[in-house]
Amino acid sequence: MRVATYSAREIAFGMAGDKLWRVASSGIWKFKTIKWLPVGKLQSAPRVWKYWIREDGEWINYQDANIDDISKTMGIRFVQEDMRLQKLATERLLEQRLMNKTFWEKWQTVIMTVIFFLVIAICMIIIFYQFGKLLDRLSPLVSTIDSGLRLVVKNCGENYLNTTIGGTQGLIPA
Repeated sequence: MRVATYSAREIAFGMAGDKLWRVASSGIWKFKTIKWLPVGKLQSAPRVWKYWIREDGEWINYQDANIDDISKTMGIRFVQEDMRLQKLATERLLEQRLMNKTFWEKWQTVIMTVIFFLVIAICMIIIFYQFGKLLDRLSPLVSTIDSGLRLVVKNCGENYLNTTIGGTQGLIPA
């Protein structure tokens, strides 16, 4: 567990090129020297050296061990399903956000939907246009049927169209 973060400044002393670190608090006020240490040898990250403070107050420079090497040596196999599931979810999110998709992969559903509706609309326009032509051709037929019915009523009388009275009137016996 990290207890504190300090900053160090390299100070040269003596004529042989020896150096020490002047350790102070890491903040704006770096006046008070907390500790004088030899220059750290084990670096954990860029500009980071870790120290273990023992019970007697001695600071020991250390480096974290490689967990992969230790687990191979001991024969330990770590299984963390949560981390694997998190990796899958992260991979899918990155694929959705950052992976370059082709134009067709990105807009395929939109284009196909627009084409489908255009085809349906054009078919409906053609059907209604043809239906209008059919109605124009049927208007003379309707007038011919109307004149034919008037001729039937005139020649056969009103009772010919009324089937409730005398169902056999107008039939020729065989």
